[in-house]
Amino acid sequence: MENLATHDAFLHVYDANADAIFRHCYLRIWNRDRAKELMQETFLKTWKYLENGHEVENIRAFLYRTATNLIKADTSKTTDNY
Repeated sequence: MENLATHDAFLHVYDANADAIFRHCYLRIWNRDRAKELMQETFLKTWKYLENGHEVENIRAFLYRTATNLIKADTSKTTDNY
C-alpha cells in the first residue's frame, strides 16, 4: 500500500478529491465560504492522521467520513447558538 503521508502522494489525493469533498460540504450547508473551510479542515485532519502513522485502506471513504463528521459538528455548533 502506498504511503499517503508523503507530500506527493497526499497532493495527488487532494487533487483527485478536493472538488468532490467541497461539493459534499456545500450541498449540506449551502455556504460556499464555510464549505471551503470544512473541505480544508477535512484534508488537514486527514494529513495529520496519516502523518501520525495511521493507515487508511480507502482514502476516499475516509475523506467523506471526516467531512461528514465535521459538517455534523459544525451544524450542531450553529444550532446550539440559537
